[in-house]
Amino acid sequence: MAGEALTDLRQLNAASARIAEFAVKVCYPKVIQYQFVQSGQQKLAQYFSCRLTSATEHDYCEGCVRGSKEQVQSAAESFKHGMIFKMKKVVLSQKVPTTYISADLKVVVDMQKTSFAACKTSNLAETCVSKRTVKDVLEITSQMSFDLTAFVRSASAPKSVQLKSGQAAEVVEVTVADGSRYEEGSLLCLTISIWAKALAAEVKAQEKNIVSFMGLMAVPAPDRGAVRVKNGDATFIVAASDGLQKSSRVQRLQTEMAATLATDAQLESIGEFVPKQLPFDVAAEPALLTTCHLLESMSDDLKLGAGTAQLFQLNGVHLQLPQDDNVLTKDGKRIWFTARVYDYTGTTIVGVSQEAALELSGCADKDAFLQQVASNQVQFPVLSTVRVVRTIRDLKSTDTARHAASQEVGAASDSADKVVNAVVMKAAHYSIEQLPSKAVDDLTDLLSCTSAATDGLLPCQLQHVSLSSHYGFQIAYGEQKRTCTRALALLKSTEKSVTAAVGSGFRVTTKNVQDAGDAANTSVYTVSGYCLLDNVTEYKLDPAKGGRNPHRLVLAVVTGKIDDEFVVEQLWHLDPSQEAAALEHFAALLAAAAKVQGGMLSGAMKRKVEWTKSTPLDTRKCRSLARYSCLAFPGLQRHFGCQFCSAGIVVIAARA
Repeated sequence: MAGEALTDLRQLNAASARIAEFAVKVCYPKVIQYQFVQSGQQKLAQYFSCRLTSATEHDYCEGCVRGSKEQVQSAAESFKHGMIFKMKKVVLSQKVPTTYISADLKVVVDMQKTSFAACKTSNLAETCVSKRTVKDVLEITSQMSFDLTAFVRSASAPKSVQLKSGQAAEVVEVTVADGSRYEEGSLLCLTISIWAKALAAEVKAQEKNIVSFMGLMAVPAPDRGAVRVKNGDATFIVAASDGLQKSSRVQRLQTEMAATLATDAQLESIGEFVPKQLPFDVAAEPALLTTCHLLESMSDDLKLGAGTAQLFQLNGVHLQLPQDDNVLTKDGKRIWFTARVYDYTGTTIVGVSQEAALELSGCADKDAFLQQVASNQVQFPVLSTVRVVRTIRDLKSTDTARHAASQEVGAASDSADKVVNAVVMKAAHYSIEQLPSKAVDDLTDLLSCTSAATDGLLPCQLQHVSLSSHYGFQIAYGEQKRTCTRALALLKSTEKSVTAAVGSGFRVTTKNVQDAGDAANTSVYTVSGYCLLDNVTEYKLDPAKGGRNPHRLVLAVVTGKIDDEFVVEQLWHLDPSQEAAALEHFAALLAAAAKVQGGMLSGAMKRKVEWTKSTPLDTRKCRSLARYSCLAFPGLQRHFGCQFCSAGIVVIAARA
């Protein structure tokens, strides 16, 4: 492997996955069993899961194989703990929500569809250990899965508990710590409720030792000012005998905490777990304005709009490309695939029709689209406007197992006989010249009835982006902070990019890039992205020729941050004639994103039990595709302008 240029695993995104090659080590492979309901009966299924680590122990992601029993067992035999592979033509699973990815890198590799070749290298980490701390757990704002390495201070005797269902259960409460402290200096510990007997026994045997908990589940309890933590269905622990002692972080923890945690010092507890249980013309019909997070909040609501199909329009969304070549209906006659769609409010999974796929990709027909998919050349716009048809349909018995195993479009009900489907039927390129209307502002009240979104495509200035232990990025909007795995930045470049060959493509790097629109902000950054020869110019940020101040203005989808370098997945080059509109539009997006978080619910609920004043079916309508509703956005009429301020919030100022 000498001389090979392998890519940092932190650079893995939808663009680099198709081009770059990564060296990874398999850690802690497991065959996970789970239950689902089919035709009113409990069924048992399984999938293969492991961690894939890189040169540093905390830069690791998850890998999985879902399929038949034979496929799962084959994966278990092929990927053993400690095996090292060169990974290329990577396929990322879009069907696992970010909140259920417990690894520090928020991507999941579909190992069945990814190419792996054995290789020899000695510079990979011995194990994988999350850098998340007990104090970091306080930042969790929604139900989510996470890994944690900590000292097991104590494990209680099993306690009998009566669940709300009336059933009796036993729980073991485990207290862990890692030296984290409150700002005033007092020590923190975390109580983890273990409901699985075998796991509880394993943890009990590790008292007074450091272990890694993989796949814990957190549920915030805002009414108690605490976060409740329990084991998930796939939770397991890694002990010193499993190789954990090779971790540099564990070695530091053993030294730093030996004296402190061996005493009977008073430790404050974060909290503990408490158990609880097409009837219209899609193009011509006015469509209800909505957002990704509102669509997600309706994904399991079988009452809202029951018996009728609803037509929604989402503006300024980022639709992900298909992650593999499975993009046809079962009969092979039409394009059909599922994809994640992101905006400033959140993310959800949608089906994508042939008409929408061809419009966004620019392909003339199905064969041209398939050819582009096969050659990794298919591209969608950075931002699009889409029309989604939402329906509630009956599930066939064969569909129920598919939903349970693969998290396809929609969510089945408790009885598993119905499902909510959301399908992109029409799509168009997004117009940067058209400002959001007041109707966008009106959606804020509806969003306050939903759970807190922890992912999405959040507009930002790079100076306000930091890494999050749980969610990828943390974006600051003044004093408010939101989280996401993708950020949208308006950037200005005044220097030429540098291109280097990597794998089957190229890595394009540009230095001294700045946030656009804020003259007072002089911070500069490095931006890098991965591409093929055919689209290398799309990733170059060479300044436009001519003009008094030559520069290049782009909208960038940012997926990673390494020190002062930001990793981009896609770029939208803006014409100089669009610059004024782009600055004003982006300021409006910042303002909208800053309003979203306030008042949103925390916890496991997608929404309140009942919508309050109005529902997503009561929003204003968009009369045509690629246009907002006709009402003007206050402060963004033609007599007003938007300005950036140092806090990242826009100030609306009257023009002279």
